[in-house]
Amino acid sequence: MKKLISLMIVAALLVTAALTLSVSAADSNLLVDLRPQADHGADVQSVSGCELEYEDDGTVIVTLTAATATIDLTFVNGGTVLYGDDIYVGDGKEAAKAYAVVDYASADGVTFDEAVQAHYTRKDKAAENKVADLWLVSMFKVDYAQYVVDNTKGDGYVVWDWGTYVNSSDSKRFDDGRHRFTSISYILHGEVGKKMYIYTYGIYDAIPEGLGTRRPEPTPEPVVESSEETIVESSEEPIEPVEGDGFNFLTAAKSAKVNSSITGGDISVFLPGFNMENSNTKWSVNVYLKKVEEGIYEVVEDPAEPAGTGNWAGTLAEDEVLLAVHSDGSDNNVEGKAAALALKAGDRVELIYDETNGKITRAFAGTSGEDIPVESSEEPVESSEEPVESKEESKEESKEESKPAESAAESKAEESKPEEKKGGLGTGAIIGIVVAAVAVIGGAAAFIIKKKKA
Repeated sequence: MKKLISLMIVAALLVTAALTLSVSAADSNLLVDLRPQADHGADVQSVSGCELEYEDDGTVIVTLTAATATIDLTFVNGGTVLYGDDIYVGDGKEAAKAYAVVDYASADGVTFDEAVQAHYTRKDKAAENKVADLWLVSMFKVDYAQYVVDNTKGDGYVVWDWGTYVNSSDSKRFDDGRHRFTSISYILHGEVGKKMYIYTYGIYDAIPEGLGTRRPEPTPEPVVESSEETIVESSEEPIEPVEGDGFNFLTAAKSAKVNSSITGGDISVFLPGFNMENSNTKWSVNVYLKKVEEGIYEVVEDPAEPAGTGNWAGTLAEDEVLLAVHSDGSDNNVEGKAAALALKAGDRVELIYDETNGKITRAFAGTSGEDIPVESSEEPVESSEEPVESKEESKEESKEESKPAESAAESKAEESKPEEKKGGLGTGAIIGIVVAAVAVIGGAAAFIIKKKKA
């Protein structure tokens, strides 16, 4: 009897172990892939400021071609997750959980903007005809730490219990449990030629293995072959305070960028074609500007106090920009926000920026008194007329033309000259020596004859 009981206990332990192993070894299924897609089918994907490479395991490599890059993906048919008592995907596969999983890295200093976010349908937002936001930065923040799965957060990766968050309130979860991801927007910043690796970004039914284990090597610098020593000087110059009748936004802002989502205490210039859903301009003072000449803009309408209810919803024409100025009331850009609110329609703003480098070099409300650097677009005009020669040059040319004939005559004369032996006596010298010898002999003979006669 005791042996039988012992065998039953051992069998129970083996069954328990087997079940535990089967659960821990369960494969994770990707319910919704939020990474950029090589073959996005009917979904709409737009890419600006970068190039994308796709590896076999789904990893996306983003290489910057500008200082700021954007990737927008809108799901037309896919992206559906059903969440009620259980979670389902479009084909009816049942799953017990729904995790938002992110794993990315850059060895080149490329960073995600704080405005990176996915959008999905939710009951409380649907009542307002809106979608809910799943912010990348929020998944790492302490504010939502209760939804981070234990021991699954590190540098560039996190597992966030999105399903539990949605199911935490009847006001969030749809009655049929159907929640659809509608889009995702990426914004990246860094140096041109540098890379970001997106290993995974999506909704899973279980926690995938290997998060945070794959990390890239730094991108090699391009080799430039040159025989001359090149001295490279930095193009960045310290921001100098601009004096004048007005306000210099650059002296107060924490940062000043182009087409970059607004964060605390900074300013940004948004250009035509930028997706304003990614601008985070709901809490900034937004100054709508129209270009009147190089570096000079006019305020189109009075800026309004930020309401926090939505991003700037206007459309920028080719010669228009939006200057967004933010302050949370405690940073050093409080003065900048006040100066932006003080602007009125018709006021002038001096604004110079470099879209390639993503930086603002001048932002001045009023007149700074400094010259606006204007680069001429006109090409230098080349004269179609032949150069006029002077009379002196003409004479010289005629002299030059007569030289070939003279040279021919000189050549003949040279050919007729007797060849001289270098280092020997010439014919004239030999004759002189013979004559001198004859004279000496003759003189000697005359002397002898004269002596005999004596």
